[in-house]
Amino acid sequence: MQRYKKRYCFSTAEYYFTQRLCELTYYGTLDSYRVRLNNPKTTIEELCQVLLDWHSKKIKDFKTVESVINELKKLLKNESELSFLKTSKNSFLKILNDCNKEEYIQLLYSSRTILTENESYSTILFEKLGNEIKRLNSITPFGLEEYDTTERLLGYLISELCSWGYSKSFLFHLARSLFSKPSTHTFDNSLKMFSKVVENKSPETFSVFLKAKFSNIELELLRKRIPELLSPEIIDEYKSTAPKEFLSFYSESSKEYPDIFHIKVESLDYYDAVKLARARVSEILDIVKLGYTERSLKIFKTALLISNNDPTKIEKQRIFYQIDGRVETSPEIYDRFLIKFLSIRENQLIAHETKEKIKSAIRYFRLGTESIEIEQKFINYWIGIEYLFSNYYVSSSTFHRFKNYFTKIHSLTYFKRNLIEFHNELLQGDVISQLPTFKSLTDINYLLEPATFDFIRNNYKETEPLLSYRANTFYEILTNDKSFKIYILNHIDNLEGHLIRIYRIRNEIVHEAAIKPNIENLTANLRYYLIFAITSLLDFFYNPPNELNINGRISIDDYFNFKSLDFENFKNNKDNQKSLFDNEYSENIIY
Repeated sequence: MQRYKKRYCFSTAEYYFTQRLCELTYYGTLDSYRVRLNNPKTTIEELCQVLLDWHSKKIKDFKTVESVINELKKLLKNESELSFLKTSKNSFLKILNDCNKEEYIQLLYSSRTILTENESYSTILFEKLGNEIKRLNSITPFGLEEYDTTERLLGYLISELCSWGYSKSFLFHLARSLFSKPSTHTFDNSLKMFSKVVENKSPETFSVFLKAKFSNIELELLRKRIPELLSPEIIDEYKSTAPKEFLSFYSESSKEYPDIFHIKVESLDYYDAVKLARARVSEILDIVKLGYTERSLKIFKTALLISNNDPTKIEKQRIFYQIDGRVETSPEIYDRFLIKFLSIRENQLIAHETKEKIKSAIRYFRLGTESIEIEQKFINYWIGIEYLFSNYYVSSSTFHRFKNYFTKIHSLTYFKRNLIEFHNELLQGDVISQLPTFKSLTDINYLLEPATFDFIRNNYKETEPLLSYRANTFYEILTNDKSFKIYILNHIDNLEGHLIRIYRIRNEIVHEAAIKPNIENLTANLRYYLIFAITSLLDFFYNPPNELNINGRISIDDYFNFKSLDFENFKNNKDNQKSLFDNEYSENIIY
């Protein structure tokens, strides 16, 4: 969670809104707190698509459809923003419950009708958010649980805007500009401006210029075949008549990258425009490679964008995909990683196949990270996961093994991972120095003491509302075993549904050669799942339990079974908070 100064005229509730809005759209936010892919409306849109895919036999297993139905039913329980005119909400829920692989057309029709009735969904969300903040401002004092509605509505809104095609980078910078930077604007004015910008904005036409270098190719022939590749004469014309920014852009490494693509795209913002232009150049490169297999194309790291609607609007943007999350890098992390890897490689008790699986997963993590195309990143991360979870000697599919084992393994660390992030947030401010339970930077056991969170929620409601809200949640799950179980089991349900979604997209890319332009979020998730699995295996096999040595070798399947046993213990025992906190998970190296 990044720190943002409270605008002097903002109330505490308005400051909470600001903190959470920026956190939802910031690429480096822990995935537990980033905006969810879907809200109730976009889940209905997804349901329509999977029903059509089932109808056309693109989807072979109806459980894929059922997964979206189950996710939608959970969302509909808590929402009150969708309009149900022709079909009541209760009737729609009954249609959802009755849907099966033979009778599904009625659900498709009713879903499409609901989407037509909710074309003003974002406007309703903006109105309800404004009213909710006014309600909170009228209550003095109010409990931290009163933020629940703001939390839900804000998540729905950002998910909706992302579904329109807005990049999170654009929304983040807009949020900071309107709500965080010093200004005399009231919250109400800032919210109205935010609504006006995003709801009234039409797609703009952008001229995107990308510098490139072809190796040993007859450029004159290429320029005749590729109209987007500018001739030297047109480049000179731009240099003499275009704004100074073009001249500056071309001068940067012009000898190394002498050629220029001019791509026109329609987009809602600069960030998305670069992504669309990069995809178009990728298509051109695919065709070029057919005729010039041994030739290469290098592209300069930044692009120049000029709005055709307003030529004075000129931006430079990096051309590489910005997927959510970040990987911590440091010599200390690398040393710990290398020590564990080398120890496992030399350990004769660990099965050779297990070592090879870990090596292959690491290789595909590197290949995914180095890939330029987003689909290649996605597929490489997926292959790395398949190596870890595949077993050709058992009847279940690799995906079912992945879904079954990964959800259990991740659920065992989810609590501690979020607490570690809370600890990192405390280190950014002066709250931690005031905590009576805090002892030293090397001892994080204070995070298991309810008094820690009780102190924060009672003393920092005004100055740190988002931190206090989160402290209130942790206090509840530390002191109430039922709440703790629900916290973990809800995470498993959400994770299972998301893995099914990712697998569906994987099948479209692999079997239909589909170009999926908006899969950055899913690719970020896959990257995290892969590096999490790798580091979890390294932690485990660095010092594996002796009781797993049954036939002289310890394998990756032993690890899966051992973690499954831990998960069953969690489900069948009470007050597991301490046991889940004491596992070998030690740091958030990827977000």
